[in-house]
Amino acid sequence: MDSTRDIIILYNNVSQEGTEDVLDSIHQAQWIAEILTDKGYNVGLRPFSFSAIDTFATMAVTERPIIFNLVDSAPEEEYLAYLIPGILHHAHLRHTGCSLEALHATTDKVMTKHMLLNHGIATAQWISSGRLHGEIDWNDKVSFILKPTSDDASVGVSDNSLLTVSALTEALEAIGKREQETSVRWFAERFIEGREFTVCMYEKEGCVSVMDPYEWVFEGYEERHLPKIITYDAKWNESSYGFEHIIARYDFPDEETELLESIRAIAKRCWALFGLSGYARVDVRVDTWQKPWVLEINGNPSFYGFYHSAKKANIEFESIVLDILSSSHY
Repeated sequence: MDSTRDIIILYNNVSQEGTEDVLDSIHQAQWIAEILTDKGYNVGLRPFSFSAIDTFATMAVTERPIIFNLVDSAPEEEYLAYLIPGILHHAHLRHTGCSLEALHATTDKVMTKHMLLNHGIATAQWISSGRLHGEIDWNDKVSFILKPTSDDASVGVSDNSLLTVSALTEALEAIGKREQETSVRWFAERFIEGREFTVCMYEKEGCVSVMDPYEWVFEGYEERHLPKIITYDAKWNESSYGFEHIIARYDFPDEETELLESIRAIAKRCWALFGLSGYARVDVRVDTWQKPWVLEINGNPSFYGFYHSAKKANIEFESIVLDILSSSHY
């Protein structure tokens, strides 16, 4: 990649008084800008606006910057995450990350699950649009997690999101209540008791590089009888129990190699199925029978998982950022 080409880090236009998950867009932008500046690029930071896009689009083609797209969802901007690539494509601006089509499909969690199910990739049964998708044995009570359909960063997910019901009607009532309270769409996903893994992937020389999975270990959760779910507070509230006690694990015994390789293979299938590009993340639950289930796919994730996965694999994180930049497209 020509280091004489200007790079613009595009991120959400948010207030400095925003919540931590929203401010993270700025922190990520500053981090990536620092890395690229150190690599010799002329880097600018710019919050998203249509006037900024128009300015770049009216420049001479050879002078237009490459857009490192970090625009994520934020309050009242939930749909920007997947619209931005379409806007940049329309403006003929080279940019990093996934296409509009890929982000649209992965931002809508229910759409993601339909695609996974239709292509034979295991995903937990769910309830949305007034019906159950998949089969459930209602002879016993079943646990579900209530989730917003399109929000990420675990927005809306708390310890109270775990719902145990004995009939479909109970779940539908809970979904309806959440939708009335929040004015956004919700769905209920069957809670899979077991282990949770994350896989980071990025594009390198036109091919996907799938990093080793890491596991989220819920320390002390059984003793406290807490549900093993990654809530909003666990991600963003430093004073919460989950923030201090959900630990990423990177080392595994040899006997788990087959399981880890199966998770990597599933993540790679997701990359191909959704037409992902640049970089992405897949979250997986493994049940007590060692079966992996895809929870969701994030086509515009934060870079923390990439940084720690790279460190474990003795890969320079900076090289991953350069690979993502090199995979930029129109």
